[in-house]
Amino acid sequence: MKMKTCITTLFLLFAFLLKGQTMAEAEIELTRLGKKTIEAKTEEERLAAADTFALQLDATISKKAAFEYPFEAVKNLSKLISPDKNFRIYTWSVPLRNGSFAFYGRVVTLRGGKQTITVLTDGGSLEEKPEFKLLKPDQWFGAIYYEIIKTKNKKATYYTLLGYRPNNNAYHQKVVEVISGQNLQRLRFGDKIFNTPIFNSTKMERPPYRLVLRYNPKAVSLLRYIPEEKYILMDHLSPPDASQNGDWKLYGPDFSYDALTWTDGLWQLNEAVLVKGDAPPTAPQPETQKGLIPKK
Repeated sequence: MKMKTCITTLFLLFAFLLKGQTMAEAEIELTRLGKKTIEAKTEEERLAAADTFALQLDATISKKAAFEYPFEAVKNLSKLISPDKNFRIYTWSVPLRNGSFAFYGRVVTLRGGKQTITVLTDGGSLEEKPEFKLLKPDQWFGAIYYEIIKTKNKKATYYTLLGYRPNNNAYHQKVVEVISGQNLQRLRFGDKIFNTPIFNSTKMERPPYRLVLRYNPKAVSLLRYIPEEKYILMDHLSPPDASQNGDWKLYGPDFSYDALTWTDGLWQLNEAVLVKGDAPPTAPQPETQKGLIPKK
């Protein structure tokens, strides 16, 4: 409780000091701090810069003018607005000395003209099977999101997020996350809207709340929404040999493609889909640098 009070006091002090700051001025400061979070020589310096970056961001996005401000110069920050403009989500990461990353996030929701900011705390490394858990903001399966897809089933609205969770010393992950419209007021991540009996060459033990693709850090894995086809297209990932199932660091694209199609209120998995035109390449990928947002 004392720690939470201390953080709240720091934020209020920071917000007071920056009260007269314009969006352009805030963007310059965020750009400076963001660069430091990925380029400072030591992990301690990067994490310290990340704490200051978070305070600056919180003070900035608490202003209504920030909701649609592009923040284009802040290259370490992913900033997405839902198609209906009900919320905006910010995600970023900081590289650690062991090859993994620390993930950070904020969700800004608009409801009846009132703006609410929710802090996302990464608990992904603590979750043994994150596919099967409904997660609160302080248990968030951290990722850098790069796309939001809105779907509906009768009166229910779902927001599907495509994200990237790198780890240079183990395996990279891409995630298909979901927030339901009814959970925006009391934010929760995950929903049982996936019909995927087998996924990532693995049989699902029960219906998942989210999907996670795991693969070798030196490979590229496609995960992208194709609006013309109305599906989420992905590489089919598998190990070189069936005896290596579950050894994720050996997984990579096998040059076939799967797709998730929204049908009957679920993302339905279609395997071995035929891709129209030229499919994006699956060439080897250089070592992930600095936690920046990957190409889709």
